[in-house]
Amino acid sequence: MDSTDPRGFIVKLQSVDNGDIITATLFDAVGREKFGGVIQKAEWGKTHIVVQLAAKIIGEDVVEAKITKAHTARIRRASDGN
Repeated sequence: MDSTDPRGFIVKLQSVDNGDIITATLFDAVGREKFGGVIQKAEWGKTHIVVQLAAKIIGEDVVEAKITKAHTARIRRASDGN
């Protein structure tokens, strides 16, 4: 996460499914307040998060990606059959 931009955060996200990397922004003041801490904790703790993006897709490229939601990933546990 790059927080040097005075308007907000620039975040590089990597998909756990295919390893693709997307650069997204979090410039909205409300979004920074709600999701900035989640993103920062995940970066520092090297943990997964779930992120919802609004973006344009041109060809196979994702451009102008903006983070609209972010939360910690839930760990899925196998059912013990009870």
